[in-house]
Amino acid sequence: GGGGGGGAHRESDDATSPTPIPHPPAPSVLDGIASLVDKSLVRREALSGPGREAGEPRFSMLETVREFGLERLEASGECDAVRDRHAEWYLALADQADLHLLMPGQEPWLEQVEVEYPNLRAVEEWLHAVGANERVVCLAGALRWFWLVRGGVKEGVDWLERALSATKEGSAAAKARALTGLGFLAAMRDRDRRANDVLPEALEMARIAGDPWETGWALHGLGIAAGLRGDYDQAEEHYEAALAVCNRLAEVLPAARARIIAVLADLAWVAFERGDLTLAAARSEEALAGERELGFTWLVGLIKINLGNVAWYRGDQGRAATCFREALAIGAAHHDQRIVAQALEGMAGLAAVRGDAGQSGRLVGVAATLREAIGAPVRLGRRSTLERTEATVRAAGNERVFQAARDEGRALPLERALAEALALGETVADTAGEPSQRQRAPAGLTVREYEVLRLIAVGRSNAEIAAALFISPRTATTHATHILNKLGLSSRAEVIAFAHREGLV
Repeated sequence: GGGGGGGAHRESDDATSPTPIPHPPAPSVLDGIASLVDKSLVRREALSGPGREAGEPRFSMLETVREFGLERLEASGECDAVRDRHAEWYLALADQADLHLLMPGQEPWLEQVEVEYPNLRAVEEWLHAVGANERVVCLAGALRWFWLVRGGVKEGVDWLERALSATKEGSAAAKARALTGLGFLAAMRDRDRRANDVLPEALEMARIAGDPWETGWALHGLGIAAGLRGDYDQAEEHYEAALAVCNRLAEVLPAARARIIAVLADLAWVAFERGDLTLAAARSEEALAGERELGFTWLVGLIKINLGNVAWYRGDQGRAATCFREALAIGAAHHDQRIVAQALEGMAGLAAVRGDAGQSGRLVGVAATLREAIGAPVRLGRRSTLERTEATVRAAGNERVFQAARDEGRALPLERALAEALALGETVADTAGEPSQRQRAPAGLTVREYEVLRLIAVGRSNAEIAAALFISPRTATTHATHILNKLGLSSRAEVIAFAHREGLV
């Protein structure tokens, strides 16, 4: 009976497959995060800003929860493996960002690196702790342009110095990138000797690695270092060599086109320092034409500083005011404190010429505070904007007023200083003979709408326009709608085409 029963059971198995026991699907990572949010162990935050979709989510946790999680991770024995995966992810992010941080479309990458910066710093500390020195060099080198654009010059120099001093080994490619970044940032910090030390080595490493992109960067950096020590012939030679490299790369690497514009802008600066205002203006206009084609608005701020200085030395206060004002708006929109400081110093010079030593001193004080914060002191030389401003104030017998106002300006909120400088620029442009915005604006547009139109024309979003003009995003959107209606246009693309066709940018 037992055998028969067993046989019957086997026949049943052969006849039909057993019904599988259902299992719930494995939870996804997002489901897991959602569960932690529901339990208030993780918090969901909405990020906004240039280059971000409104309400883009990001998750964080309370410090006590984080500390408990780290304790459990340490106890699990998997801490090093998890930290290594964490480091690899952020190394890849930084490596991707390096190519995008100094080219059109840079803003989303700048924003992402800024948001992730605490994680990047944590990775750097852990890699140092475990002796992963070459990876530290790779990470630091990849962040070089973030520090340059966002004003972290001092921190960038410190980080790169620490990374490079930790190892004498490593790939030539990684060392070339880190050394080039250190050379650029050291030059910004007024450390010519250090820049002159590391940039030749950067060029050597780039050539050993067979990397023309880094070779071009090293040559560009050598040009900056030579110019800052007053060797303008050497600077021009290095810039021309960098330009040749970039021109060869431009056909296969779009980022090289942005580099061409940057080198042209630096060649304009060399011409200005030599006293050749005609060549300085021509180089700047050539760079500006390239920017209009490329749409890399960050570089416009640097070019406008050059053009503003040329106009000031030519006695064209109206043109200088317009250029400094535009540079100030672009610098503020891109959070580039170096451009903001230079534009404020330019405006301070114009205030001095107008006899307003108090306003001139305040703006110089604000610029000095910005420079100290980012570790980029002013360069005192033959054509220093600050020296010319102080000479103008002394000639008018207003030095005491200027110095008192400069001390006051050090404590002045930046937003107030920007608003004051922008208003001064408009006043000087109108009273010095530069056609006012209302005169230049298409019929029917207000002065403010014209400002918005110009920022749309260089690719700024409504949020960026709001930040540059100190208005709300809703107001910026309203102005943009009015512009479309008044000009009979249907899209921002048509506004950009109209502005360039009419020569409004």
